[in-house]
Amino acid sequence: QRRAQSFLLGTAGTRSFWLVSPVDGTCDPLVELTEAALADPFFTPDSSLLVVPTSRALRVWNVPEKRWEPEVPLPAMGRRRVGFVICQGVCSFAVSPSPPWRVAMAVGESEGVHVMDLAKQTSTMAFSGYQQRVGAAAYQEVSWLGGDRLLISLRFPCRRWVVGADGSNPRKVLP
Repeated sequence: QRRAQSFLLGTAGTRSFWLVSPVDGTCDPLVELTEAALADPFFTPDSSLLVVPTSRALRVWNVPEKRWEPEVPLPAMGRRRVGFVICQGVCSFAVSPSPPWRVAMAVGESEGVHVMDLAKQTSTMAFSGYQQRVGAAAYQEVSWLGGDRLLISLRFPCRRWVVGADGSNPRKVLP
């Protein structure tokens, strides 16, 4: 993965990562994780934090200070299935476009969307009102619309909602 200040070497399923500077070629190993990353790590938009999803928490590497921040525990509901659904490719993450840095996590078809605050190490259930299976397993994605709004997409059946990151004002925008 490439960002403005560094490259990340390492992917899901590994326990070791390195940050490589494209300017001078320095390679900084991150402290090895106690468990493997279950999804590809991602940076905050300013490249100051690297977020590594594991089966029980989001691990947060402070890039400028070269240290781990306190981890953000996954919500109990999400933790129950997150290992399985990430491995099956049915868990999506989206980082807020600006501080305070938050990560929205959509887990499978029935676990809802959780928003985790990286600084406060808290989690809020932002959305869970669509647990209706129709034939094939549902799959959801989440993305930030800017500020405090999320776009939640359910693929089977095709549905879209806009909702506040705190769960307020859910509005269905597609059937």
